[in-house]
Amino acid sequence: MRLTPEQKAEIIRLKRGGMGYRTIAARMEIKHATVRSVCQRSGLFADNPAHVAMFSIPEARYGTALAGIKPLPRSG
Repeated sequence: MRLTPEQKAEIIRLKRGGMGYRTIAARMEIKHATVRSVCQRSGLFADNPAHVAMFSIPEARYGTALAGIKPLPRSG
């Protein structure tokens, strides 16, 4: 089933209002994967700072300190 431009606009409006994919899907009686796809393809949510912070890899840090040796556990 193809979504009309009005349905896509409604999905974007609801997502901007803070609703989740599953909530929007239940409200509009469509699959949550369709809602996610519409939101991702719109490109309107790509600059979310929380998303960037969650999925960015921190820059590598190098040091000159030697690694410490951990003692072996006592047996017996």
